[in-house]
Amino acid sequence: MENVNQVGFFHDYKDIYLPTKFSLPPEVEKDNIEYKYKLKNLSEERIEELATQMNWRLTGTGNAFYEIGVEDDGSCVGLSKEDLKVSLRTLGRVCKRVHATIVTVREIQIQKSNNYIAEVWIRQKLAEHLHIVETRIAVLGDTRVGKSTLIGVFSQGELDDGRGKARLNMLRHRHEILTGRTSSMTYEVLGFDESGNIVNQKTRQKSEDIFGFGDDEISRKMWGDILKESVKVVSLIDLAGHEKYVRSTLSGFMQCKPDYALVVISALSENLSDLTKEHFEMSRIFHIPIIVALTKVDLVDDENLLRILSKIERFAESIKFKISLVENLNQLEPTASLSVIPIVPVSCTDSTHKGLEILQKLLFNLPKNEQLALNTSPHEVEFLIEDIFEIYQIGIVVAGKLNKGFINANDQRTFYIGPDRKGDYRPIKINSIHCQRVSVNLLKEDESGSLAIFGVERSVVRKGMIIVSSDPKLSPFKSFFEIEAEVSVLSSRKTIFPNHKGFLHIGAVKQAATLKEVVKIMSTERDKEVSLKKSRSGSSLKLTTPIGINKGDRATVNFKFSVSPEYVTKGSRLLFRDGNVKIIGFVTQIIER
Repeated sequence: MENVNQVGFFHDYKDIYLPTKFSLPPEVEKDNIEYKYKLKNLSEERIEELATQMNWRLTGTGNAFYEIGVEDDGSCVGLSKEDLKVSLRTLGRVCKRVHATIVTVREIQIQKSNNYIAEVWIRQKLAEHLHIVETRIAVLGDTRVGKSTLIGVFSQGELDDGRGKARLNMLRHRHEILTGRTSSMTYEVLGFDESGNIVNQKTRQKSEDIFGFGDDEISRKMWGDILKESVKVVSLIDLAGHEKYVRSTLSGFMQCKPDYALVVISALSENLSDLTKEHFEMSRIFHIPIIVALTKVDLVDDENLLRILSKIERFAESIKFKISLVENLNQLEPTASLSVIPIVPVSCTDSTHKGLEILQKLLFNLPKNEQLALNTSPHEVEFLIEDIFEIYQIGIVVAGKLNKGFINANDQRTFYIGPDRKGDYRPIKINSIHCQRVSVNLLKEDESGSLAIFGVERSVVRKGMIIVSSDPKLSPFKSFFEIEAEVSVLSSRKTIFPNHKGFLHIGAVKQAATLKEVVKIMSTERDKEVSLKKSRSGSSLKLTTPIGINKGDRATVNFKFSVSPEYVTKGSRLLFRDGNVKIIGFVTQIIER
């Protein structure tokens, strides 16, 4: 890393006294040295801010140096012995939040005064490997049904006050807070211990630091502590429910590749909305097991509760599902099912209602969905890029999932990233690895993480790219413009004919594309099959009437990317959308031209 100090200012300082009016260079934002004058009587919010700041200073080298008693401009003012002791004690609390430890403390007295400064060397604890079982759950549902509130109650361990207090930590933007509507995809990680208790909930505990001080504190745990205490992690992906943000919801659903779908329905609903029905259909077609959380049951009587349950049951039967009402822990099934939908009535405000406890136990018991399991070689690396960040001083950081192989932080291999707009791959190196926001040495197959990479420009990197360990020219990681897919028309107000243009989502890949050709139609409504035969040259036979597909049809079709080739694998889930048109299915063949 450039411009990063490996030692503090006073590493080689031999004297025990500091000259009067001594000054250090002004604090530099991009460095790993932080100046703090005094850390005394700080609020919980300020402690959290300092923890975030410390994480920043530790990023890259895993070491940071704190100069206590020093102003931001470098003036060494110093503190009294008592204030210095309290400041060091506070710094120890901050270290615990970021999974770091204090290595050394060097105190230096300022001449002709009773003030002291201290240089503190802090090192981040590096986990060799976090053996965490992660289950991804997409939280779906219409607007105003309580998705964000439900997630907030689980993560914070506190019931909602009925006015939206629990959901505030889930909202990322100002307009979300003002309207109460989620407009983007947010992740919340729940860590479970061996007994199924959520470990990241706020707790009151006696804490002691390296200086022997202790007190009672109530705080949310940092990521490192959560993962250290967890035997299982459930990632809840909160997706927008309003029609205005349906594109964000669909894109997020395709990108996160959930193991399960948690469909949230309000007991106050008169009927199931079209959007909720689409969520059921989408999960069914993608073979994603469904769980229903029936919220706000404390606001309805038994008669209205039975009414909404009967409507859910009728719709479930129409798509060949059965429902199972779960009202006590004895009714929990040991495994999930693709044909039975468990319904858990919950209240986020009533402390006497047991629904939250039942749903928590259900989430803990969920096994990893083997529908997405891959037969892979441990020697071949395939890392799918789902998100991209550019961090000052660190550079490009890509987040995603390792589909194959393993990546070591000290790996000296050359990796390749691509395909770019021309379909080529470029060599890169990997600097560091984070798993669930904790620095680790190893990332294994089927784990999510982020990689700091260098050797490529930010303008080249985009979502949907992959990082591989072998030269793509000598391996099967090729990119293509055309694919064949077996699809179902989820919604459309008109017949969809060949050459229809829209956006194609395949995992994290999102690109303009054309429905080039309808190969075969298997219509559930018309109860017939139409096959379009091709000549050996690949051109379709000319038909007097173009063959189109309608809502409810199942068909085999060809898609073509409009801008650049992409790396796509057989069996990948896809979504093709354009306005009211939503077509979903699976890739069945890669077409080489």
